[in-house]
This record gives sequence, structure tokens and C-alpha cells, in this order.
Amino acid sequence: MAERLRCPVDAYLLLERGGKLLMLRRAPGAYAAGLLCPPSGHVEAGEDARGAAVRETAEETGVTLRPGQVRCAAVIHHRGPGGQVRIGWFFAAEPGWAGEPVNREPAKHTELVWVDPAAPPDDLVAYTWAGIRAWMSAAPYAIHFQGAGSPVNYEPDQEHELTLLMQHIRT
Repeated sequence: MAERLRCPVDAYLLLERGGKLLMLRRAPGAYAAGLLCPPSGHVEAGEDARGAAVRETAEETGVTLRPGQVRCAAVIHHRGPGGQVRIGWFFAAEPGWAGEPVNREPAKHTELVWVDPAAPPDDLVAYTWAGIRAWMSAAPYAIHFQGAGSPVNYEPDQEHELTLLMQHIRT
């Protein structure tokens, strides 16, 4: 019998303002240190992915949202360059969210940065780029399987590692 997949479940929240997305720069010592990612974290036992995204956003940035203020933007089946598999739920806050984001976890993040999702910076985590790309393309699901030795950061010549799966409606 085949072994069942067991993997971490991640929750991300995309906060958009003025056409830019809020990113946090990961602190030294963290995975992907120095790279940018949105407010995010692991889904904890007894918690749903949307609740985890809302919780992590409040913990990391001080922005408090109600679950009804966020919608699922995309789900990413990800395999990193080291072979670990994860499932990432990317949520987007509805327009009109309130509050001024601040860095509430300076031991985990060194700064907040607003980025243009249409022109991803080189210091963006590749997994983050995959979720943003799926969201921008309205792809509800994507596969981002990186090869051994692929960079952790976004690089345009690695875009072939992302497969966007578009929802087709039968008529």
C-alpha cells in the first residue's frame, strides 16, 4: 500500500493597499532569512486555514480582521528544493480593511515592505511568488514543485516550476 502524504499546512494572508501587497522580511536565523513573504504561519491543531491566516496576520502585523473579511485566493501544493512537501492556503483581505500594519514580531521579521505583485522582487520567497501568481491569475489551485537545487527566492528563470490550474466551468 502506498504511504499517505503528511505535510505541514501553511496559511498566508494577502493585504493589498494601493495596488501593492504587504510583505515581511524574514529575520536572520529563520528559514529564507532576508527574504520577503506575506503574514503567514502554520495551521495549528483544531484551527482552520482561514482562522490561522487571520490569527497570524494579527500576531505579526497588528491588523485585525474577521474571518468574513477574507476569501480564499488560491491553494498551492508546494515541494521545496529540499524535497519537503507543503500545502499553502493563500487568503486575500477584502478591500477596505482597516489599520496600519506594524512589525509586532521583530525577532522574526526585520521590516515591513509593500511590493508590486506585477513586478516581484528578487528577494521574495519562491513559494510566496507561486501563491501571488496564482491569485493574480485567478487560478484556485496551483502546483509549485521545485527541483533539487532550485533557489528559495523568486527567480524568473524558474517560473516553469509553477503549474496554474484554472477552474473550468462546464456548460
